[in-house]
Amino acid sequence: MPKRLLKTPPSSRSTLVTGGRGLLGRHLLPLLRRRHSAVTLYEGDVREISGLRARHDLVVHLAAKNKVDPASPHILFDTNVTGTLAVMEYCRRVGARCLFASSSGVYRPLGKAGRLDEGAELNPVTPYGTSKLLAENVCRFFAETHGLTVTTLRIFNMYGPGQDPDFVVPDLRRQLARSSVVTMRTPHLVRDFVHVRDVAKAFLAAADLDRPGFLTLNVGTGRGHSIRQVLTLLDGAASIRADEVERTDEDHVVADIGRIVSLAGWAPAVSLESALRRGRRPGGRKK
Repeated sequence: MPKRLLKTPPSSRSTLVTGGRGLLGRHLLPLLRRRHSAVTLYEGDVREISGLRARHDLVVHLAAKNKVDPASPHILFDTNVTGTLAVMEYCRRVGARCLFASSSGVYRPLGKAGRLDEGAELNPVTPYGTSKLLAENVCRFFAETHGLTVTTLRIFNMYGPGQDPDFVVPDLRRQLARSSVVTMRTPHLVRDFVHVRDVAKAFLAAADLDRPGFLTLNVGTGRGHSIRQVLTLLDGAASIRADEVERTDEDHVVADIGRIVSLAGWAPAVSLESALRRGRRPGGRKK
């Protein structure tokens, strides 16, 4: 598919962002504000956005829950699915395009080394992945039924400064700050770690695409690292306490990024090695 860009310049676009105070939003908003004429951060309940009176040309839908509250598991699905439905209804009413932040969690992990393209099997294994796939189906329905332009970006394992401490990289950093022995249950899992700055630039590139209808794009690096390798990059002298290792036959989730490279001209610039090794002493301990 050849690269097709919108004829309207970014400087003339009005953009609405949901979930702009999260990790990705904090990196993406400054980029959007430098290029688009007006960027508005939606601060309300995303499930109520359909009644918003202000009109925008583009909606960047980042708002989502990524954790299940055992006491209220319905909140994750209510926010991620019902919230997306409300965003689509707003886009239908005002004729806006939409960029939707989805996840590699919609895919079924591979049992061996390989890359997942956008046509790979969709079979999520977590509540979060399931909610994102349901939300994607809402986007697809509105695109096909109402003629909306919706670009869904499936983000692989995003990391970067300011990330919630429960995610892999900050969790390992936190453990290393206390001890050189780290506890992990899935050191063998292979994931595609993509820096938040690169993800933000992927959204910026996708905002310029002229692709009517429903389009999915993987956002990753095309390179896989095991959790054990991530630990080694953070601290080569660390060891693992893995007395409760969880084994699974499906442990590879790595992106094929050929589509976004060819359509949007985007490619990742930050390597995991450079990002994690920065600040380490020669002996492996972090400064």
